Formats: sequence, C-alpha cells, structure tokens
Amino acid sequence: MQADNGVGQEQIARDLATWQAWFAEVLASGEYVAWVAEVDGQSAGTVGLMFFPQIPSAADPHTRRPQVANMAVRPEFRRRGLAGQLLGTALAWAQAGGYRHIGLNAAPMGIELYRRAGFTENANPAMTLKV
Repeated sequence: MQADNGVGQEQIARDLATWQAWFAEVLASGEYVAWVAEVDGQSAGTVGLMFFPQIPSAADPHTRRPQVANMAVRPEFRRRGLAGQLLGTALAWAQAGGYRHIGLNAAPMGIELYRRAGFTENANPAMTLKV
C-alpha cells in the first residue's frame, strides 16, 4: 500500500519496525480492528478501522469515530472484488456497533470504490502544520 502511494522502499524499510510495534499495540488495545482476505491460503488484502476521539451528541452518542485505514489488496489479487468485500465487512462491523459516521482518507486508487460504497467528499477545510 505504501509503495502504491509513492513511498520508496528505503523509507518503508526504515518504518517497518515502527509500524509493527504500533499495530501490535493498537490491535491489542482495540484502538484498531482489522480484517484480512485470504486466497488459497495466502494473505491477499486487508482493511482496518482506526478510532478517533469525538465529542458525543444526541444524534451520535459515541465518543470514538471509526476511520477506514490501510485498505490494500496485493497486486496479483486485484480486480477480483476483494477490496469491496473487505470494505463491506468493515462497514457492516461498524454499523452493527451503532456507529453513524465513518471517515477515510482516500488514495487515488480507491476513490471509485469508496464512492460506490456511499462515501462522499466533504468540504472540511482541514489544515496541517508540520513542526
């Protein structure tokens, strides 16, 4: 997934241990849930949900909001419907949990999949400061 998004192999190699430690921590704590698709005993793709704090309201009493993250299908397994199945599984899980809003940041490769699933672009004027 990182390579598909333009991250170089050297950077991926430098980040791998950090990612592994983070995933182990957040999977154990429940701050992240994930699903893996297998084809013929091989890991073919994955999707996860991260949870971000949110202020609850009468319309949405949850104090965490799920965000689709790390949606990826290995190149040799693409165009078989796996991404749609993985996304559908994650969304069904979130809906069954009563979550009413699900966010994501779409890589260009996934935009049409997310649109078909009902996601819409929003005009949130997000800003970032790198310090």
